[in-house]
Amino acid sequence: MRKHSFLLLLLIPLLLLSGSYAQNAPQLVVRIINPNIEAIFVSDLDVLQLAEGNDFFIIGIFNTTQQTFRGNKLVLRFLKDGKLIARAESELFSIPPLMPGKLATNVDLASGFFNLSDGNESEYNVRFRDSKIVTDQVEDLEKNVLASGKVPVGRYRLEARLEGAAFGTIDEKFDEFVITNPSFVQLVTPGKAAGFGLVDEIYSEFPVFQWNGNGREYQVLVFEKKYRYQTLDNVLNSTPNWASESLQGISAQYPQSSGDASGVVIPLQYGKTYYWMVKMFVSTSAGKESINSEIWEFKLVDPLTLGTEQGKIARNELIEFLRDLLGPRAEELAKQLADYNVKRINVNGREITVQELYQLISEYRTKQIEVFDLVLPTGSN
Repeated sequence: MRKHSFLLLLLIPLLLLSGSYAQNAPQLVVRIINPNIEAIFVSDLDVLQLAEGNDFFIIGIFNTTQQTFRGNKLVLRFLKDGKLIARAESELFSIPPLMPGKLATNVDLASGFFNLSDGNESEYNVRFRDSKIVTDQVEDLEKNVLASGKVPVGRYRLEARLEGAAFGTIDEKFDEFVITNPSFVQLVTPGKAAGFGLVDEIYSEFPVFQWNGNGREYQVLVFEKKYRYQTLDNVLNSTPNWASESLQGISAQYPQSSGDASGVVIPLQYGKTYYWMVKMFVSTSAGKESINSEIWEFKLVDPLTLGTEQGKIARNELIEFLRDLLGPRAEELAKQLADYNVKRINVNGREITVQELYQLISEYRTKQIEVFDLVLPTGSN
């Protein structure tokens, strides 16, 4: 479906920009519509193939003089790291006088809907006659795009040049963007891959989910494992306990209220097993696409029902906290704590419960609190 809503938003700033141009010749404006674009399909660099595509860039032509300019040509060029990868050239067209501004997207250009006159006279219609991808001029471009169909990572530049029969180059403009091709999202904690075997147990109703990825936008999804659902597909097609709002970071804590900005949240319950995953959303020239992580699972266990095991649980959680806090230096401390059961935990001079420990660790992982000092036991307990 064609999209035009943004044109109204762009029209005013583009017209304002035109006021600063020289007044004796037509002028150009070129803009990449989505400055945060992360991936481009190679086919979208071919202007003549985009009649049914998505809006990718916009071109504006202005003529504030009283002169009609005939025999003009519009040339578009895509470059990667300074090397030409695609080129498009229009047929000759005329530019009418006193034209405050005409705008067209790449879809309009491919469809032949860029007429510079109000009366739609054919001489003022900008039609492209030649458009091609110049892969032989970019080393390894074809090899890099075989698997995904996307252009390689790099800095790209869209150049627009207006040429006139009597004037040579009338005006040139460009816009630049960086392609990062986000491709991976990997879960870190809690739990392990679904179907791994032993299910990891956690002890907080508000766990902190952590992952790694090379994108900008994520969403966490948490599902309860219900035995009437026989397969993972059945589970993932059910209503999630929580579908987070759009996230820019690589961690998120399960909400402590019945709802957040993304909608209703179903509380986690002790004794139940849960699946979780992360979706990474990538902005491409063909729209937004998602990349899914693996699916991990964990079981929620109430530490207060485990009697003397509480100390061991607190110790294990404390060791994981030390690894977060100290990195590789924590391994030696972990060995020293191997025979300890943590019976007492004091924070700022006050003894806290195991549940309060979990809550503080969660707050540390989400950067709500900082740790300035940590004293470990010096004798066996």
